Amino acid sequence: MTALLELTGITKSFGAVRSLVDVTFTIEDHGIVGLIGPNGAGKSTLINVLTGVYAPSAGSVRFAGRNLAGLSTAERARAGLVRTFQRPTPILDLTCIEGVMVGGLCRGLSVSEARREAREKLELLGLAEVADLSPRKLPTGHLKLLDFLRVLMLHPRLVLLDELMAGLSITELEVVQGTVEHLAGTGITFLVIEHLMDVIRRLSRHLVVMDAGQIVTEGELAAVISDPRASSRRISAPTRRTPLRSRRFMLEVSGIKTGYEGVEVVHGVDLSVSEGETVCVLGANGAGKSTMLRAIMRQLPLWGGSVHFLGQDLTAAKASVPAHRGMGYVPEGRGMLASLTVRENLEMGAYPLRAQTALAVNLDRVLALFPALVPRLEDAAGNLSGGQAQMLAIGRALMVSPKLLLLDEPSLGLAPQIVGQVYAVLGQLKTAGQAILLVEQAVGKALALSDRAYVLDRGRVVLSGPCNEVRNDKLLRDAYLAL
Repeated sequence: MTALLELTGITKSFGAVRSLVDVTFTIEDHGIVGLIGPNGAGKSTLINVLTGVYAPSAGSVRFAGRNLAGLSTAERARAGLVRTFQRPTPILDLTCIEGVMVGGLCRGLSVSEARREAREKLELLGLAEVADLSPRKLPTGHLKLLDFLRVLMLHPRLVLLDELMAGLSITELEVVQGTVEHLAGTGITFLVIEHLMDVIRRLSRHLVVMDAGQIVTEGELAAVISDPRASSRRISAPTRRTPLRSRRFMLEVSGIKTGYEGVEVVHGVDLSVSEGETVCVLGANGAGKSTMLRAIMRQLPLWGGSVHFLGQDLTAAKASVPAHRGMGYVPEGRGMLASLTVRENLEMGAYPLRAQTALAVNLDRVLALFPALVPRLEDAAGNLSGGQAQMLAIGRALMVSPKLLLLDEPSLGLAPQIVGQVYAVLGQLKTAGQAILLVEQAVGKALALSDRAYVLDRGRVVLSGPCNEVRNDKLLRDAYLAL
């Protein structure tokens, strides 16, 4: 086979931060290549370079023998290089079939031709019954499939699937995987960026592993999966810990079930955190980690099971109750109020009455932990760097004087140096006796900080125990490869 896509020395910098470093690999025509790696590895940045959203700081991209330098996203799409997005992008003012038709209209089809082909494609993925509905009425899984169909209407040569499978039901997963296999047989090439290892194993012939903006290893699927370099960047050597003394449970989660729009994502999870203990939850994107935290914080309804905190039943509590009871929450994406100042964001963290009396003390404590925020106190939070925004998010959670601190992906999108600073602060909090429940993709960092770990896979706990035991279990290694 001949090379359809050739990447040579691709480097992308944003100021002093290098998101991609000398990325070089090829994709052969009529192939399916998998691309995996933890959050922040540079996968989405690479897709943005390939599709012309970002110009590379160095290196070149050749597609079908043509150098793509200077070509716009639309010109690359017309040449046959297209993508899907992690989050669906429906055209809300059109019906589902009209949104799919757009791809055909861009290709030059008449309205009747585009409608006929769009209907055929909707039937292909089992969506014929929603053809005339507004996408506003559909669940996320259906919206992602509509995006996929709109892309296919362009008759592409290479499709970049950016986590298309995340959030799909089991039935939808089976249909989409079968469709990708069928289309690959007709000559369409795919680069599959996924966190679901079952999908990677089924679809990929060739696998590329990225971490910290670089290629860690690549090659035939079986060889890469068995390559220790695929996991060594995140899973570090065991550390000795003094066994925890018997402590009272602060948080007890028993058999919780929850999800979105009728689709169950978390299936009977049990979890506990004791006083002064740090517990991490690991697993692939789509495993249900963030959904679990949102259920604990009562932002999602429980469809089964219970949540108890400090002996109190929070199963039916409102979303405001956990914070008033002593839980501090740092959501994925940080959740900053961008138009407010750093100081105002911190003060908002102290809204529970129990925290207002200690506002000045807690503010001093947060600024001592994160001195980089001191000169930015009167600046809008929206003007902070990613690292400063993460510091602010943690600081805001600490303003509630939490008995238990819950963090969702604190390393997400941060440069390695900033990740080290964030984890140094978490280490200080742990030493001071702060109980922590940590959801994280940086496996090595999380295990080094934590006392115990849980590994989630498709909404279920598949492994739990002391970190020095979990670290060396094959299930954890599989979970990393599924990232």
